[in-house]
Amino acid sequence: MGPITRLAILDRGEPAVRLLAAVGNLGPTDAGGPVSTVMVLTEPRQRAWYAREADETVAVATDGSVTEAGVVAALNRARVDAVWIGEVPGLEQLALVTACEEAGLTVIGPNSATIRRAADPDALAAAATRAGITHE
Repeated sequence: MGPITRLAILDRGEPAVRLLAAVGNLGPTDAGGPVSTVMVLTEPRQRAWYAREADETVAVATDGSVTEAGVVAALNRARVDAVWIGEVPGLEQLALVTACEEAGLTVIGPNSATIRRAADPDALAAAATRAGITHE
């Protein structure tokens, strides 16, 4: 993983605003400049209230037909090298994280293997047992 220079944000609302503020407080990257933020929008409006602090915006699909392939295509058009997915409405998070990883993007947050394990009830029960957590 190289330095992050262009970060896409897929979440919206207050979590996106908090991330934008945090990124804005970072100093220069290893590449010498600040991290540019790209807010990914599914709404037809180009500047949603939660995207005001982003350096750029990119639209995915404004007709409600958002797909993993469409999101990855938008991320590639925006030339981002990393993506923060957050709570993505309308998409299955595992499929989206997997698609981003396969496209060579750095995913900020849990990777697909971690999400897969967390979604597996047997794996969760085994992890709880190993941690000494009992279920009654």
